[in-house]
Amino acid sequence: MRDGLFNLGISPLLWPDGPSVREAIKGSMTGVLLAWDPVSPKRGWRGARRGPWNGGTMDTAGGLVFQGSVNGRFLALDAKTGYPLWSFGNQAATLDGPVTYEAGGEQYVPCSAATGR
Repeated sequence: MRDGLFNLGISPLLWPDGPSVREAIKGSMTGVLLAWDPVSPKRGWRGARRGPWNGGTMDTAGGLVFQGSVNGRFLALDAKTGYPLWSFGNQAATLDGPVTYEAGGEQYVPCSAATGR
């Protein structure tokens, strides 16, 4: 493994780098979280994200969707509207999918986060 690269078990294709390349893609790479109704089947709400690399999601029977982001936010969204209900700044990329468990009568929603180094 080389420093600064993802460990995917494959040979990475390196992007060209330099001031002109960075300026060309600056602000042009965005992401979206798209809700989908598999019964209808129709697209639901759409939530814009600042970049294309964002975390996995988890929804709950209580009507919440949880998602982490590459910019260090962990979000709880309304499952019907996508409206952000809660946000936590953990200051590290939060890209793994969250999980939920109950212990001692309390529900927990953990998600791992890392700085990449």
